[in-house]
Amino acid sequence: MYQLLEKYPYATDVVRQWFMEKMIESFKDQSVPQDFKDFMRTQGVPNENIVKILDGNPRVLFDVFDDNELIISVVHTENGFTWDVNHVKNISHYSSRKEAEMAAVERAFQMLDDKLNIIISETPNDEGQDSTTSSE
Repeated sequence: MYQLLEKYPYATDVVRQWFMEKMIESFKDQSVPQDFKDFMRTQGVPNENIVKILDGNPRVLFDVFDDNELIISVVHTENGFTWDVNHVKNISHYSSRKEAEMAAVERAFQMLDDKLNIIISETPNDEGQDSTTSSE
């Protein structure tokens, strides 16, 4: 699971930010000092925590992907469970829903990372002229 987080760093950052915001949001009804909230933001969510969540219940991440317009569907057929992400269908079948959900989450990580990579690569460089070009 750690390999998934390392392989798709942009998607991992989105997941980490989503978890952090949910955690901070959960403090709203409690009298938690602002400096503690700020401390939590600077500490971040370690990969170990994300891995534990993924291993325990990959479905938790469906909301993260929904928020990023990647809709996961898991369905049961006569051959077992299968999934699709934004109508990109999987041809494999799994014996459990959790296995199918995990496979779908892995595919969604890849799709989100690809989507973010395109956005980042299309963003103009704020530092002016590209360092690989010459002004001569």
